[in-house]
Amino acid sequence: LQLLDDPPKYALLMYYKYLFPLTFCENIDSETKDFCSFFITYLFDNHEDDLQESPLKDNISVFVVEKLIHLCYIDKEPADEDTIDLYENIKSISIFSNSTTPRNYFSMILSYGASSDLNLMTDILEMSAQSLIEDDECFDIWIKLYPFYIAESNNLLLYIMENWKKISSQINSTKMLKATQEILSINEQIKAGTYKIKIPKGIQNLNIEEDDLAICNVTCMSLIKVINKNTPLKTLFSIIIVLLFAILLIYFNCIIGCRHKICDWVTNCN
Repeated sequence: LQLLDDPPKYALLMYYKYLFPLTFCENIDSETKDFCSFFITYLFDNHEDDLQESPLKDNISVFVVEKLIHLCYIDKEPADEDTIDLYENIKSISIFSNSTTPRNYFSMILSYGASSDLNLMTDILEMSAQSLIEDDECFDIWIKLYPFYIAESNNLLLYIMENWKKISSQINSTKMLKATQEILSINEQIKAGTYKIKIPKGIQNLNIEEDDLAICNVTCMSLIKVINKNTPLKTLFSIIIVLLFAILLIYFNCIIGCRHKICDWVTNCN
């Protein structure tokens, strides 16, 4: 219990290292399991803001999130409500604590993007898209990982395209367009045999199918059309806003009169 008196960040680290593994042991007694549950519940209830402001950047945090993904979606035994709640809470204080934390989890999340489980697929695509929205660094990570996750990337591109109206105002559309064009370029280089990549240890080859590249090309070109179709509307809206603002300035400064110091700076109407 002394751990609860430590700074929340270190208390959470101790939970990840020692109590989290105990929670899901098959032979754990009910008293120990209850204590583990009490410990993490206490942290969430009393220090959630602190945990979000000072998130862990240790690899163990990525491991915990991935383990919870398995417990909630992949393991044969269905997850109970406590495990699902734990998963949602851990996501909020880890992946999406601030605008720089998604980059630490993006590669792990993307790797599950071609799951045959519809619920897992939906969750993964939502997290991947949200990561791109909140952390622009994820675009660069995505491009580096793309040759290893072509099918997963295609699913993410499709998800973004289908939900573009909803997320276009939140995501960096310039970076999204650039990433899509880079993926097309990489596909052409792979097909031509000119793409160079350093394959990690343990992977003998990328095992890339031409059909996967062709499908991804179609998705990319479709997404580019969707993005470009909406860009003129955004530009027109911005122009209208600027014109309205200019009209208001003229009205207040020239028709109503020079009542504020800003008048001298905007227009000479004395």
